[in-house]
Amino acid sequence: GARVVWTEEFGDSSALIVADGPNGAPQRVATMNGHVEEPAWSPDGRWIAAGYHPPGTANTPKSLFVVGVTAAGRPSAPPRLIPVEPAYVSSIKWLPDSRAVTFFGQGETTMNDIWLISLREGDKPVNLTRDESSTMWDYSLSPDGKYIAYPAEIPRGSSIWRIELPQRDK
Repeated sequence: GARVVWTEEFGDSSALIVADGPNGAPQRVATMNGHVEEPAWSPDGRWIAAGYHPPGTANTPKSLFVVGVTAAGRPSAPPRLIPVEPAYVSSIKWLPDSRAVTFFGQGETTMNDIWLISLREGDKPVNLTRDESSTMWDYSLSPDGKYIAYPAEIPRGSSIWRIELPQRDK
């Protein structure tokens, strides 16, 4: 719909703000001590997920922040932090049924990996690309939520190529 979500920072805290269209009155849905970034609406409009990192840590989200939102823009479920194994969370994308999200994460010894986490209490993130040795910069989720596609950068070493130019008439 026309609802928008954004974050506002003040001191060591971040507020998650929603509004209904360009003329809607902004509503504060949640305030967190720390930094909240990249908020993303669920397809059913009932949830917002974002990356979160506590104050005093590097500027990379280390948890997934999820909060329920009513159609009127008020909180419907308390904010929840879901700790994740990777060193950061970015590029959050919801599955079509609004029951899980995918995101990019990078661990201590891994490059970008694509992770999946269900919103069910107690579920832990699952690394979908654990054995992928290539570098990924982005990914796409299919509209039905059954597939993920990503371009893979595979280092091959250096090469020198020779291309013969056509001869010009003298």
